[in-house]
Amino acid sequence: MKKYLLSTSIVLLLASCAQPPAKIGRLLKSEPSTISTDSPEGIFSESAEIGIVPLAPQIKLFNWSASMQPLIENMSQTKDLPNGSALLVDSVKNNTNGLLQIEKATESLQYILSSNNTFFLISANQLAKAKIALGISKQDNLGSRSKAIALARYLKAEYVLYTDVSDDIQSPVINMELMLVKTGEIIWSDNTAMTFSP
Repeated sequence: MKKYLLSTSIVLLLASCAQPPAKIGRLLKSEPSTISTDSPEGIFSESAEIGIVPLAPQIKLFNWSASMQPLIENMSQTKDLPNGSALLVDSVKNNTNGLLQIEKATESLQYILSSNNTFFLISANQLAKAKIALGISKQDNLGSRSKAIALARYLKAEYVLYTDVSDDIQSPVINMELMLVKTGEIIWSDNTAMTFSP
């Protein structure tokens, strides 16, 4: 009787420890590890998968108006610059090693210039129509000075303002060049360190 009880106990003990073949096969395969979210000990279960979430690139925020205003004021003092001259404002270029809010930069530049009486700005609508007429894509931000000059000549603008942001993203510099469309000559240029937003 004792032998019978002992052998029955051993069989029951072994049966409780055995895993179904499907479960064993699954554990041997290389599947993503999972951790139980409701267990402080972090026992493996099927309740939550572990994964690596990539971080989105961080865009530096700058006070574009504060950075550009002194440059525009300086440019307005250029000798022999007649008031009301037609100006094509080229899109701001990003030549740094990081991400910048370039659309916001271009909008800030156009806003500052529109409140300055030195120039008559070529409108975005005129610019879009000229790009279509010359077969230039609407998304083309006139990356080269020569393309900007050609577009300005078509629009009968007298000047082009070329602006870019360069150097390391942690301490970038904004550069501006005012070019005479007739000759392509740079008649004014200046640069300044960018001001970070608070």
